[in-house]
Amino acid sequence: MHKKIKLTIWVFLFLITSSITISVSWLIYKYPDILDPFNKKLLYGVLVGAVLLVLVSFVGSLSSTVTYDNVLANYNRARIYHLIKEKPGIHFSEIVRSLELSRGQTQWHLTWLERFEMIKRRRTKQYLLFYLNDGSFSEESSEITHTIVLKSETRNLILHIISEEPGITQMKIKKKVQRSQSTITYHLVILEQEDFIVIQRKGRRRYYFPIGNAVS
Repeated sequence: MHKKIKLTIWVFLFLITSSITISVSWLIYKYPDILDPFNKKLLYGVLVGAVLLVLVSFVGSLSSTVTYDNVLANYNRARIYHLIKEKPGIHFSEIVRSLELSRGQTQWHLTWLERFEMIKRRRTKQYLLFYLNDGSFSEESSEITHTIVLKSETRNLILHIISEEPGITQMKIKKKVQRSQSTITYHLVILEQEDFIVIQRKGRRRYYFPIGNAVS
């Protein structure tokens, strides 16, 4: 049966069962003495079960139409796949922003791509990253560094400054980068969480070092 005809049938069945459920519920509400409590519960159970059965069957029908050969036939799914191909290690929110899709849409299509093992994900402390599952891009530390740090010019600049001047304070970083205090703090937090820098505290002052250059 043609895919569009199947879809039409399932939508029709869902509308019919939903309409019946709403109508019967309205009748019971309007005429509360029409059924005793036990039969009301029984009838509600049957109606809700019918609606759920149609929904489950509908989802199953959709699933059966997606195969490895046609998984990229969906326009948005293909866009997501090619974006990941162009930008290995792209994170979830960036996919949403770049393609102007809802988070729900994006997650739905990513699930299908993962189901057919076309992509893989890697979770860091800060991001959920996606790659093609074709062996073309490994998850070595240097590549993760490129993904997390170099995609932000400000974050990359801050890391470079800390590498050039181990033990620098946040105030000096602010003067060199010329960004707001909140922006500097935000990027420093990410760099610390992703283990690119370490903080040494002396009293109320904080000193920033690249990993491997901290002093005791």
